[in-house]
Amino acid sequence: MDPALEEANTSEAVREGKAPFYNMKKGFSRIGWSLVAVLGVWQILMLLIGVAAVWQEELYDLPAVNFYYRYLLLFNEGTLAAALIVGSFLLRPIPCSAPARRPFSGGRFFQLLCICFAVSIAGSLIGSLFLSLWNAVSGSSVGNAVSEVIFETDPWLNLLTVGLLAPILEELFFRKLLIDRMYRYGEKICILLSALLFALFHMNFSQFFYAFGAGVILAYLYCRSGKIWLCILLHAVFNCFSGVLNSEIAGRLIERMDSIAGMTNEELAALTFSDLSIVLVALFYYLLFFGLAIAGLVLFCVKIRRFRFQQGEIVIPEKTRSVVFLNAGMIAALIFTIGMMVYSLFV
Repeated sequence: MDPALEEANTSEAVREGKAPFYNMKKGFSRIGWSLVAVLGVWQILMLLIGVAAVWQEELYDLPAVNFYYRYLLLFNEGTLAAALIVGSFLLRPIPCSAPARRPFSGGRFFQLLCICFAVSIAGSLIGSLFLSLWNAVSGSSVGNAVSEVIFETDPWLNLLTVGLLAPILEELFFRKLLIDRMYRYGEKICILLSALLFALFHMNFSQFFYAFGAGVILAYLYCRSGKIWLCILLHAVFNCFSGVLNSEIAGRLIERMDSIAGMTNEELAALTFSDLSIVLVALFYYLLFFGLAIAGLVLFCVKIRRFRFQQGEIVIPEKTRSVVFLNAGMIAALIFTIGMMVYSLFV
């Protein structure tokens, strides 16, 4: 055989052998860049709206800044929707392989909801402990800014944004768009990586830990059911129960307890059942919430022993598993999100 032809054939064989590796690396890199694009566009749009509000107030003496903060969550979800459209275009070249649609009973759905409550409480405790330690060491007073915004926002607006729009947008991107492009590599990659990116997406330590836990549950639900609407429903129920409803009940309970604290013994004796109704509602709510969380913890401990990740069509060899994170897009996403998380500790 001609040496030149033999060398050409060898080079072609080498290129063909490395093609799957380079395709994987390119795909994961594009996923990382899509997250960077989403977060970048989202933050820039929110900044522009905030600057425009200040500009309108200074030039035309309009209450634009107050309007901006009043509808902050609505602006937040609107700009996020625009940013996710940009991210979805970056993901389009990656081949899709969606999970098969399979039956998923209401009982299994309820069990996942309970487990979601359990991991959210555990994650919230870890986040609160981390921030408490940071505040003690640094002398800062960093808290859960998202909870504060929800607490100060109209409950109906919370229901629309936190309870409906956020679950729809986040599930379509982090479960549908991302998992469909990773599913051929198996459930382990899909569930853990999508959950990690979902947690990093929140860009703060107060939400990072419970968002990762909830992300694992939601990714598992999509992989095993193939139905994104179930993920949206679970996310919406969780947000409404632990976010919207909790904020409303806690706010009214604080108001009632403050009023009771200033009463005389005679006024306390004259309180009626309706005056104490919010206390009873809060007691029932928290008993139900923690009861479901305890049930979720028990379910998690029982089921985790039997859980096994399902293999995908393509098995990533152990020596090339670094391809998932050691690429430009993922490195940029990690730097951006972790940088923003660290920045949140100083603002």
